[in-house]
Amino acid sequence: YEHLPIFMIHGTDEHGIPVEQSRRMETRLRKAGHDFEYVELEGANHFFFYRQTEPMPELVQWLRSRRRVKSPEYVSYRTYSLNYPRAYWVELLGIKNWGRAADVQCRVRNDGERIEVTTSNVSAFKLTPPEKQVSALDSTEVAWNGQRVVPQINEGSLVVDQMKKKKFVKDK
Repeated sequence: YEHLPIFMIHGTDEHGIPVEQSRRMETRLRKAGHDFEYVELEGANHFFFYRQTEPMPELVQWLRSRRRVKSPEYVSYRTYSLNYPRAYWVELLGIKNWGRAADVQCRVRNDGERIEVTTSNVSAFKLTPPEKQVSALDSTEVAWNGQRVVPQINEGSLVVDQMKKKKFVKDK
């Protein structure tokens, strides 16, 4: 979710999570060029919002000035269950080892001619990229963990399933 903006609020009297942790995160986000805002509330603890009756004007203004990216070209997602299999245009269909995290990173390349997929602990996935991101599904090349694969086209989606006969193609 690198493309999602972050608004962090931390009270200086927080005892569960030290304020220094948010300060370190602020430094890392700034170095990475991330879209974020950090507000430190002097004397506030973890439950400041329960007592606050007025909305924070800077938070409201910040939220109104941002829009969610509906279909990012890069998607990174982690799940431990197929109860939560989807992030944007990427859906996990199979997990190899239950109880371990299933990770997927997908990136649209070459003006939509290629989708690169890197996974860990994933046996099957489905890609439904928006039409504006890919030239045509039947001509979109898919690389999974560095190897070119031939996905099945199913109802406007590209499906790759390791449990079925997987077709790998040598790169040119």
